[in-house]
Amino acid sequence: MTIYKVQRSYFFSSSLIFIFPLILTLVTILEGGSAEKNEWIGLIGFWVLSCIIAFAPLGSRLEVGKDYIKNYFFGFCTSTIKQEDVMVINYGNLFRGGLGYGKGLNIRVKNGFGKNHSIGEKLYGKEAIEHVRRILENKS
Repeated sequence: MTIYKVQRSYFFSSSLIFIFPLILTLVTILEGGSAEKNEWIGLIGFWVLSCIIAFAPLGSRLEVGKDYIKNYFFGFCTSTIKQEDVMVINYGNLFRGGLGYGKGLNIRVKNGFGKNHSIGEKLYGKEAIEHVRRILENKS
């Protein structure tokens, strides 16, 4: 069993995403006392939302076993993919046109109805993607 964590390079890009809203709201902060209570509540809500969007992916883990893949989000198992349930594995852009999200594996699983999973190369790295592909394509 191997556990892959989010790459350190992803932390840099997510911190840039977090800093951008702070820069946008710097004017309100520098104005001083002219901001009303409602403006401060909205500003704090904006900061909290940007923090969640930027740093939530850092809580994900990928566990690769002998014949299964498990995704964890802050310690809770979000999905399990077993080798015998895999219908199709495609390597390519995770979103149509790329959208800057990068390449990775798109996995279609049969569970009574079609279910799609994606595992990104930017998040876990090429080594993890190749390991997942080897495990899921190895039909014994």
